[in-house]
Amino acid sequence: MRKTEKIFLFLLAAFIALSPSFSAGKIEGAKTIEIRGEDILLAILIPLWFFQMIFSKEKIERKPLFFPIVIWVILGIFSTVFNIILGRLNFFRGLFYSLKEIEIFLIYFFVVSHLKDKKEIKNLVYLWFVLGAFNLSYVLYQIFTQTKKGEYGVAAICEKGVFPTGLFFLLFFIFFYNHFIYYFSNKKISFSKKSFLFLISTLPALGVFASASRSNSLALFLAFILILFLAFFKERKKKVFILFLITFPLLYFYFRFSLTPFPSSRRISDLTNPKKLIYGLKKGRLETAIEPEFERALLHPSLIGFGKGFVQEAHNQFLRNFIETGFLGSLAFLFLIFAIIKKAWRKFKKEEDSILISLSSNLLVAIFTLLFLSLVTEAFLVVKPAEVFWFFVALTFANY
Repeated sequence: MRKTEKIFLFLLAAFIALSPSFSAGKIEGAKTIEIRGEDILLAILIPLWFFQMIFSKEKIERKPLFFPIVIWVILGIFSTVFNIILGRLNFFRGLFYSLKEIEIFLIYFFVVSHLKDKKEIKNLVYLWFVLGAFNLSYVLYQIFTQTKKGEYGVAAICEKGVFPTGLFFLLFFIFFYNHFIYYFSNKKISFSKKSFLFLISTLPALGVFASASRSNSLALFLAFILILFLAFFKERKKKVFILFLITFPLLYFYFRFSLTPFPSSRRISDLTNPKKLIYGLKKGRLETAIEPEFERALLHPSLIGFGKGFVQEAHNQFLRNFIETGFLGSLAFLFLIFAIIKKAWRKFKKEEDSILISLSSNLLVAIFTLLFLSLVTEAFLVVKPAEVFWFFVALTFANY
């Protein structure tokens, strides 16, 4: 059975990173519904998992983050059902958004429940490196052939949305770069091999810039600083400063290089012009989405909100939480975020295994980066990056 479970975990990771999606129609006031490969796989795996738990003689243990996640999900379901009954929320819209969020958490619980030891965790870490390499190869293909597959710039495999693509590669940059600092840089290997691994660890940054996502490109520099800050806190070695001196110019090179392949990708050049960046944020986010939704939230404050899917685009995760799940839901979300940070920080401080240190640092940097992005978008709800993020959460807390 253990071999089968390992295969399922490998398949799930591969489906998240590589599988295509297809349209399954539309619902009122929403974009096209997309069914992904992992949706179909989970529709098979989750029932099998439940039957296994029912008929298994093994004791079912409570997993990390169980209570914060359950509280957040229950409040969301209650708010959604309540508002559907009142007629304030479309039934299919509320059902779709609720199920999609539940599915993301099921990915976390499935992975964290089926990882039994550090060896399995490390094998999945290596798998994610391979999956990232496939996506980076696709990026390089688009750049060198000048074949634009994304909205404005490059696309990831089976993901062309500008923000989802940028965030997908941003999470890989955090993951790869942390792994290099704590694992590869400490291995006794040749300088040439270490240099090659360093280059590979920074390459996802090119995917971020080349996606032409301004918000993710800006967040990448925040993530970079956070990674090095935590590395200095943990190891207090001069190599942290050396890495900074080497990596920062390389990131700038990736940034400049990503401006050349496609005219539409040059929109990220706004990052070098603060006035233009602020103007774009004001026109593209504040005036069109955040301010109208904020005014609506002030006019109609609620204890439980108006249900999942009530908001089309708030461009602010916290504002969306408040409108859809009210005061209680907002508190539940912050409680979940606090629980993740607290557990990841404890693990980061006490862990001695280099790969597990890397994972805890990865999670800390990723959560703060997502919180930063949540000021201008619903960062925790973007499907593909959210699935990657919660898979990484499971890897971090599997042996907590």
